[in-house]
Amino acid sequence: MKPIKLIYVTLAIGFSVAAIWYIEARSAFRKKFMSTCIEKIEDLVNLLPKTTQEIEKRTQLYLEQAQEDLNTIIGVPTQMRNFENTMLPIDRLVGFSNAKVWGQVLGLYEQTHPDKEIRTAAHNGLIRIKTFFNDQFIGNKTIFKALMDYDAIKHEKDILDEEQTYVTQEFIDDFLRSGISLPEHIFSKICILRQEIDELLLAFERTISEDNSFLQLNDHELQGIDSKWIAHLKRDDTGACIVGIDYPTYQTIMDNCSVEATRKKLYFLFSNRGYPANDVILRKIIAKRHEIAVLIGFDSYAHLDLDSQMAKTPAIVERFLLELISRSALKEERELALWCGSLPEGATYSADKKIKLWDLAYIRNNCKKRRLQIDEYELCKYFPLENTLQKFLDIYRSFMHIEFEELFCEGLWHKDVRMLAVYNQCRTEILGYIFLDLHPRENKYSHAACFPLIPAIYCDELLSERIPAVVAVVANLAPPQLNDPSLLMLSEVKTLFHEFGHALHSVLGATHMSVLSGTSVKCDFVEMPSQLLEEWLWDEEILTKISCHYKTGAPLPYRLIKKITASKHFDSGSFVQRQACLALYSLNLFNGITDPQELEKDLHCKYRDAFDYEPNVHFYASFGHLTGYGAKYYSYLWSKVFALDLFGEIKRYGLYDRNIGQRYVQEVLAFGGSRDPNKLVENFLGRPPEQSAFLIDLGLTTQQHIE
Repeated sequence: MKPIKLIYVTLAIGFSVAAIWYIEARSAFRKKFMSTCIEKIEDLVNLLPKTTQEIEKRTQLYLEQAQEDLNTIIGVPTQMRNFENTMLPIDRLVGFSNAKVWGQVLGLYEQTHPDKEIRTAAHNGLIRIKTFFNDQFIGNKTIFKALMDYDAIKHEKDILDEEQTYVTQEFIDDFLRSGISLPEHIFSKICILRQEIDELLLAFERTISEDNSFLQLNDHELQGIDSKWIAHLKRDDTGACIVGIDYPTYQTIMDNCSVEATRKKLYFLFSNRGYPANDVILRKIIAKRHEIAVLIGFDSYAHLDLDSQMAKTPAIVERFLLELISRSALKEERELALWCGSLPEGATYSADKKIKLWDLAYIRNNCKKRRLQIDEYELCKYFPLENTLQKFLDIYRSFMHIEFEELFCEGLWHKDVRMLAVYNQCRTEILGYIFLDLHPRENKYSHAACFPLIPAIYCDELLSERIPAVVAVVANLAPPQLNDPSLLMLSEVKTLFHEFGHALHSVLGATHMSVLSGTSVKCDFVEMPSQLLEEWLWDEEILTKISCHYKTGAPLPYRLIKKITASKHFDSGSFVQRQACLALYSLNLFNGITDPQELEKDLHCKYRDAFDYEPNVHFYASFGHLTGYGAKYYSYLWSKVFALDLFGEIKRYGLYDRNIGQRYVQEVLAFGGSRDPNKLVENFLGRPPEQSAFLIDLGLTTQQHIE
């Protein structure tokens, strides 16, 4: 055989062997990870459990698989360790394994599934999965040794890129913050406490979602409410209206009902959701978190919680919040003077001349009607859910170079749940799937959130094939009423923009490392994309495009659009004051102050003294961010600084401009949590981030106010 022919034959054989190996490896990898097998709509539906037996069976199976993966990582000889056999499988176990994805699905089901037995099974399965990762991963000194062994020789074994270097250090830092380097008897105690906290956190959330309290009210107790809205309410055997504590119902009554007794009863019912059970649970969470932090060597849980964040320390956060409180104090004072200049019928001051908390929304809304001629009843007619949803999807199509398609399917957790597929602009690649669960019902998560289920990653095991993200947007928007569609208040349209900001961050933030994908960023940056998209709602052109009267099809009249945009600073002082106080509350609650009731009273007297204090209100029992965000509720205001700085740059080009939209996606969202957020923002802006846009936007520099 001639040499040249021999070379070709050898190459052909080599390519064939490599191809066979890759096909087999690819097939094995896909069989191992259910997230890689979603190729059609049925695969997505099959991701979701249908029975309690299925939950139990799949939980057991996935935990066994996770244990096998863990044993494989541990079994690699020290000198043989490299990124591919140590760091990559650690990442896949923690962020992409069947056990991890299944835990995310069970977390969603516990909060949203209508069947109590399914919710209970989901809860039990989730506890098992959390216990596994606490004991066998976070609490496993052998896996930590494997990580440190690799870190010691990584420069001999691999040439790491920026993302690989970043994730390696993040894992090490997280392990050290867990207390794993402490003596065994101390670390064992921490692991037990951590498991107890996980169970308490789930119990806290579940208590809120399963609080189905309601009032029974006669029609005359609902004066000021639109008669068509009242007509949609359920009634008991006596003909009384059944009024629940879901957000659309609560907001409608508190804004519009002229009967003070009704507002007061509903305010107390709503503000005491989860009480007294969650008072007990929260106090245990506070104590156990503090104990863990001290054992690890931190002054408080707040110090531990912020150590990995942009802000770094409670002192920096407190300074940031107190400055905002100082800057917004005069603005709020002027707002309250304007709103209370002429109290509406049904509102009075307390005995010591203060505003009653159940009157605030009613007084503010009446002033908005009187001074700005803005009536939420009229505005919501221009925002039917279907049209609003489709119109802002059009905005994202244009701005972010993506496409959407609604997929119709059965077998989801509730008949109202819908599904969107997200594609690249050419529709040649699926980027992700978004479940939409948008209306309130009994035993459902009572707020609004985006639940990530599967991270978007470039899978190195499949030659960097892109695995699409799967997320669920859960909200409690106004449901359809009688013959009318779901009509959204402006605040609900804003909620929709906000949660889609999280969803698109998850979908577009594909990284090679699963634990850095999408919204896996620093917590005090995670609200940036969501709050940035909220700003589209204040643009006159956008308001024209997304509005459509549900009967006539007409967009918002220009006069109303001008009134809406003029109202942006209407309550910005009060907004900042309240948000900053809530942030101080979460910060201080985990910084040595252990009594939630006393802290609430203290902060109220210091910063909310214009309002009458109510000792029988326990809002913290339903303050869900205390469990998910811990000491980091300040993240909303902190992230808003970056959001408004970025928005100012985007608006220079235009809110439909494809070039600036593509830059935003590629230079900010696409990196997920694989880069320092400060670097992402500075790279996009071409300068360090500034606070000026934030202060100007909120009207806190010139003390703008509505006259």
